[in-house]
Amino acid sequence: LQLNSKVKKTSQEIIDKLQCGQDEVMMAMDAMQYQDIHRQKIERVINVMRALSRYMSSLFEGRIDDKKRVSSAVHIEGDSTTDIVSNDDIEALIASLGQK
Repeated sequence: LQLNSKVKKTSQEIIDKLQCGQDEVMMAMDAMQYQDIHRQKIERVINVMRALSRYMSSLFEGRIDDKKRVSSAVHIEGDSTTDIVSNDDIEALIASLGQK
């Protein structure tokens, strides 16, 4: 009778440990699934950003070399620079355009 009682107690301890192990495995699987879902979301964002980058690159890509493009304005109204075109320079430019 005592042996049966000891075996019953031991078998119950084994069952409890197995259930605890099963719970731990389920928690680990939940954590991995959670991380996998977030990995997929991050990959989706990265793929959208790559597509956007390719689109922006193709949008601003031109067939004209940068050296052949018109240069930027030196002085814009409101700038503090004094490097501006004089009236004489403008008149000379107009005259040169009229000669062509």
